Amino acid sequence: MIPKDGKDLTLPLSWRPIALLPTLGKGLERIIARKLARAIVEQGIVSDTHFGALPRRSGTDLVACLTSDIEEALQGRMVAATLMVDVKGGFDNVSYNTLLQRLADQGWPVWLIRYTLSLLTGRTNFVAH
Repeated sequence: MIPKDGKDLTLPLSWRPIALLPTLGKGLERIIARKLARAIVEQGIVSDTHFGALPRRSGTDLVACLTSDIEEALQGRMVAATLMVDVKGGFDNVSYNTLLQRLADQGWPVWLIRYTLSLLTGRTNFVAH
């Protein structure tokens, strides 16, 4: 816990909780995430119109594609519609078994499936005092 400046330290709201995850684990996760993202793009697992968390695909690219599609539709006297979904917290509720089965069905290596399982299970948080 880190104390907040100028606060009464006898009150619980005067403290900021901190989480210290293993640094090496976080680094390893980042390396594997980058390798997976690259493989996903190279193997065509996601469509060309998927932009989130993938290498060489930015929000600017997404806006350019969307603008181009809308202009093309309007020039052809068609209707253009957009559906945007925010899934930031969506993966908190993903079924482990479903995710692992889909990885297996897509032919991902067994070591990767086991690593994914290790990331999804056995994690705990606690407040030290």
